[in-house]
Amino acid sequence: MTIEEIDKKLRFLKIKYFFKNILKKTNNNIVQFIALNTISNKNIFYKKTLRESQLTNAFLPKLIGEESTSIQLYLPPVELYGLQDVGFSTDTTAFLDRTFNFFYYEKVRDFSSQYTILLNTNTLHFHSHHLAKISNLTKVKRNEDVFFLAGNFTFNYFHFLIEILPKLKYFSSIPNSDQVIIVADYSIKSNINLQTILCFFTKQIKIEYLSRDNFYFFNKTWHITYPNYVIPNIVEGEEFQANFAAFSKESVEYVRTICLENFDSQQIKVKAESRIFLARKSAIRRYNEKVILSIAQKYGFKEVCFEDCNIHEQIFYMRNADYIIGPSGASWTNLIFCHENKTKGLMWLGKVWNDFSVFSTLAKFVNFDLCHYRYDQESPSFHANYELSVSEFEEQLKKLLLK
Repeated sequence: MTIEEIDKKLRFLKIKYFFKNILKKTNNNIVQFIALNTISNKNIFYKKTLRESQLTNAFLPKLIGEESTSIQLYLPPVELYGLQDVGFSTDTTAFLDRTFNFFYYEKVRDFSSQYTILLNTNTLHFHSHHLAKISNLTKVKRNEDVFFLAGNFTFNYFHFLIEILPKLKYFSSIPNSDQVIIVADYSIKSNINLQTILCFFTKQIKIEYLSRDNFYFFNKTWHITYPNYVIPNIVEGEEFQANFAAFSKESVEYVRTICLENFDSQQIKVKAESRIFLARKSAIRRYNEKVILSIAQKYGFKEVCFEDCNIHEQIFYMRNADYIIGPSGASWTNLIFCHENKTKGLMWLGKVWNDFSVFSTLAKFVNFDLCHYRYDQESPSFHANYELSVSEFEEQLKKLLLK
C-alpha cells in the first residue's frame, strides 16, 4: 500500500476502534503520530543539546580492486529530553502521552515521497506520516525516574552496539543522574552477551529490564536521541541509499574503547584463527552455506559462529584474524574491534541492498579493508534466501587473498 492508502485505512480504523472501545477495550488503538521534536510542552520539562549537528561521511560498499568512495551528510544533534506524563514500550523509540492519543516518535530523517520509512515494531504495527496503529498494551504506573535505553531493534546486536549504547557517553549529563535507573528491554537480560556488554558501560548504575508487553508511565523519563542512526526499514522494492545511515566516528570509538578496556583474556576458550568464515544460524537470508564453506576451507578458512561465542571470544577472534569472510549480518559489527590496518574482509551483499553503507562505513572508521561480493537474487525482498555461484565465489576469494 502507498502511504496515502495506509493513511486512509488508519482513518477508517480510528473511527471503528472509537465505537468498539465504547463496548470493550480493543487490542489496538489508532493514535496521532508526531515527531518527538514537536512534543507538547505539557509532556516535556527539560531539553538540552548534548552534541551539535555535525558533518560525517558514509562510505559506499566497494568491490575488490576499487577505491573507497563516500558522501558527506549531516548527523542530527544529540538531544537530552526530560519527559513527563508519557509512557513507553521497550521495543519502540516512541512515547505515548497519558491521554493515549499522541505517539511521539524519534525522527532521524524526514518522511519523503522519494522513499518510505518504516518504523514498525511489535508495538507499532504500521503508520502513515500522521497516524499509527499501536497495541493497546497494559498501562503500568511507576514513581521512579528512569533513563530509556531501549527502542527499535534493541534486541539486535548491531543496533544495540552502534545506535543505543553510545547514548551512555552522555548519561552523566542527566541532572541527578546518580538517582536515575536505566531501563532496558528484557531481551538484553535474555542474551548473556548483550547483558555483559551493557555492564561494561554501566558498572554500578542500577538497571531494570522491562517486558515490552506494557506501556510504562514513570515519574520522569529521560531520553537521549541517537548519536548514530540507521533507518529501521524501507519498503521492499525501494533502494537503500548511502545516506540512510549516519555514524559519528567518535561514538563508534567510544563503544570500541569501552569494550576493549573490559576484554578479559581469562574468558577465552578458543584458539586464534588467521582466516575466519562467519557462519550464521539465522533463519533469514539462508543460502548455500555448506557448499560455500567447503570452498573457503580449501583456502584455510575456519568456520566460526559468533552465536556460540562469548563477547570476549568474539573480540579475540576479530583481533587475531588476517582475513574475515561471510554474508552481511550483525556479526560484522565486531569489525570495530579489529586492529587497525591489519585485517581484510569479503562480505557478500545482495544487489537489492544497493548502496548499503553500514558496514563499509564502520570498516573505514577503523581502517579495516572491507570488500564486497555483490550477488543477484530472484526476489526483491531484502531478507530472501539466495544461492551464490560457487565459481564466482571462489574467484572472489582468490582475488581477496592476493590483495
